Amino acid sequence: MNAKVGKEVNAFQGFIGHQNLHQESNDNWIRRATFALQNSMVIGGTIFPHKDSHKGTLISPDTNTINQIDHIMIKKKFRTALFDTRAFRGADCDSGHMLVVEKLRVKLKSKRSTTIKTIKPNIEKLEETDVRNAYAINVQNRFGLLEEEEIKSD
Repeated sequence: MNAKVGKEVNAFQGFIGHQNLHQESNDNWIRRATFALQNSMVIGGTIFPHKDSHKGTLISPDTNTINQIDHIMIKKKFRTALFDTRAFRGADCDSGHMLVVEKLRVKLKSKRSTTIKTIKPNIEKLEETDVRNAYAINVQNRFGLLEEEEIKSD
């Protein structure tokens, strides 16, 4: 979006910080800010204090002008996980853009394992003749199916 974030933008407090490289915003900033507001996002490059050379993300072809136009945005609920954001010069990408890196502290929670309850068979019920006969038929049917499958596979 090539959005320059200026220091005059106070309406978006909570979504941007005060560590901007530019004094005035450009027109593309309105689109970026609207997107950030609608999606509850924070613009990481404006939060952390760094030297101006670590804030700039684009060197113009005349090599004198540095702009801060590339930004990483993160959901506001993950703002506490954001540790640092800065631009690195020297990433050999054959472009005027610099590498923008964000450091996150992520705390992963392990998923609680659900214990499988084992059902204890009621052995006393096998003393009843009806239950014992039904169980015997059920076992014979299952072993019969296994024997048929073994014959087919051979």
